[in-house]
Amino acid sequence: MNPAGGWTGRTATALQSALRLSQERFAERLGISARTVGSWHKKPNLRPQSDMQQVLDTALAQASDAERDRFGALTGDAPASASPAASSEADERLDADPHIGAALEWLDRHAHWTPGTARRAVADRLARIDAQELQDRGTRRGWVSQRDVAAALTTYYGSRLDDHGLYTAQCGDLAMNTSVLTCADWLDLDCELRPPYDRLQVPSAQPEADLDLDDRAADRAVQRLAETLSMNTRLTDSPIYRLTSTDIREHQLRGTFGVSQFVHYALTADLLEGELVDAVAAGSAAMPLRDRSCTSKR
Repeated sequence: MNPAGGWTGRTATALQSALRLSQERFAERLGISARTVGSWHKKPNLRPQSDMQQVLDTALAQASDAERDRFGALTGDAPASASPAASSEADERLDADPHIGAALEWLDRHAHWTPGTARRAVADRLARIDAQELQDRGTRRGWVSQRDVAAALTTYYGSRLDDHGLYTAQCGDLAMNTSVLTCADWLDLDCELRPPYDRLQVPSAQPEADLDLDDRAADRAVQRLAETLSMNTRLTDSPIYRLTSTDIREHQLRGTFGVSQFVHYALTADLLEGELVDAVAAGSAAMPLRDRSCTSKR
């Protein structure tokens, strides 16, 4: 299944995705620098030298059957729909994975669908997933830098909101802009992260905010679940914290957290990040999910 004509940056990053490894872990597995892996993401047509070709050959040969199936689907050597192992694994998770089941039930409830509608929608979308397009999108997202994201958020929201603004660090003549919102009172707090200075609390009963998904938001949630199954990405519906209030001042850090479930985050707020990065990669300002989120909070 080694790529015809040899490895390129595109097929090397496809192997990384098939192995479910970060750039750093993939580099460690190959015995090379993370910078080399980063260059494959930035230059998909780059053709590694012969010794690196052999390293990649060995990594693919040592991969499991499921990993090779995913690699074939990502590179087009074996269409995703023609990979029985990958298809069977995705179908099995759709039917038996309790975390996927929790996500489907959450989607039915918040989209106001009859029970089972989300499962049928995800199964239909899964059958039409283009694995190569997912790989190409991952490569495009890899080209987007933190600076690009900060600039896009500044353009969208502006650099100031009342007495709050985006945090900027100055290093000599170089200014490092971030997307972190702060204010003068939150800087130089000299606050130790222990009692009695750290007073962050989790109320014993904090109901989750009600949420209604419109057609666009529900469609994006369906797409996210179909991609999760297609790429065999682990989804664990564990409790997570969400910040609900803050009272920050010198020598004091107070606030409250509510408890939510991961699927709530994964199928709502987390989609905004992907939409933002895709918009930046495409040179577009269109972010309909973010527009809807801002409108609903006014």
